[in-house]
Amino acid sequence: MYMLEGYITVLFETFILKVFFDTFLKQPNLPDKRTYSLFFLISIINFALSTLLSEYFFIKEIGVILATFFILLLYKRGNWKKILTLTVIFYGILIITDYITLFIEYTVYGEAEIALEETGILIILLDKIVLLLLVLILKAIFDRSEVAVLEDKDWIKMSVFPLFSIGMIVAMLSQEKYGMTERLGELFLIIAFGLVAINVVMFVILRDILARETFIRDAQIYTIETQNKLNHYKTLSKSIEKQRSISHEYKNQLNVIQGLCNRNNIDELKIYLEEINGKVREDLDRIDTHHSIVNTVINEKYSEALSLGIAFVCKIGDMSTLTMEDKDIVTLLSNILNNAIEACKKVETKKIIKLKFVCEEKAVILSCKNSYDGNIRKRDGELVTTKSNRSKEHGYGLKNIIQIVEKYDGDYVIQPGEKDFLIAISFRQR
Repeated sequence: MYMLEGYITVLFETFILKVFFDTFLKQPNLPDKRTYSLFFLISIINFALSTLLSEYFFIKEIGVILATFFILLLYKRGNWKKILTLTVIFYGILIITDYITLFIEYTVYGEAEIALEETGILIILLDKIVLLLLVLILKAIFDRSEVAVLEDKDWIKMSVFPLFSIGMIVAMLSQEKYGMTERLGELFLIIAFGLVAINVVMFVILRDILARETFIRDAQIYTIETQNKLNHYKTLSKSIEKQRSISHEYKNQLNVIQGLCNRNNIDELKIYLEEINGKVREDLDRIDTHHSIVNTVINEKYSEALSLGIAFVCKIGDMSTLTMEDKDIVTLLSNILNNAIEACKKVETKKIIKLKFVCEEKAVILSCKNSYDGNIRKRDGELVTTKSNRSKEHGYGLKNIIQIVEKYDGDYVIQPGEKDFLIAISFRQR
């Protein structure tokens, strides 16, 4: 029975190890079945080493680290230096949890040595749950792909159960201090192992939620990209048709000019040329940032805003040095300008959008200030959409903007005023 209990704790520790490595080393090169087989192998080898070398602490720890390292090389097939570093860091965190557990023991018993004699497997399970809590904290801090999906309050909710489990085991240890029957001790062990099992189940549920939310977000971003490409093609189609029309009229315009010259009507010729020149300039004066993707998005939104009677004021710099991924540019600009246009459509007078997008030295600055009706909705202290149709879908707009900003380690400010709504973003070029 003691051997089974010991192996379950090692298996739980190996599960936490997988969570840790999946946080810092993405995209394993192996299928799921082989992945779990390798971690199962790690648990068996580590349990055997811990059992056989229990009296030789340092030799046992070095053996466990090396065994874990070589098997993880098969799992990740990545940079061996990084894998070795992460392996050492993980077992370093494990040592830290040992000291945290010892502190809890001392708090409960007053004497750590007495606690070790009396607590047995409960202390080991407490140690592993503390380890899980620390790894979850690291995941919330460093795994940006998932931080963007789950908000801080969601991570707090998910950490409640490990904290509850720690409190329950500490309570059971406190009871053991005053003595208890063998049957009650067995009941406590069953409860403790049940808490471990539920922690694993809760984390699996968390992982499934993250996968689903990531899929929804990626699908929504893909929809935005597709719509912008479609709008771009429509714009090109209109430009081509317009160019054909201009080419068709070109001969007629030359005939008129030739006729005015023949009749020596210089004044009428000047007026006619100014009229033609104005139309040509109107067709050619488009925003050019020296970046095709930025041009496509801004020019499309510029045309859309003008067609709706919205004034569009721009301060756009040379974006040829912009290093953002194309899909991130589309997501960021489209969401910001879509929100600005939608807000201006609800305003009766003074519809205006002011956009600034510049690269200054190594910094990128993007700000958008637009008119709006002053109607702001908040849920749990955060801004939400005021659109009545498909509100759940539209709710991803601001989250997508924040996700991109955090991906590039940037900063953002959102300031809703009485008549103007401002969003400003800045980040350093990579």
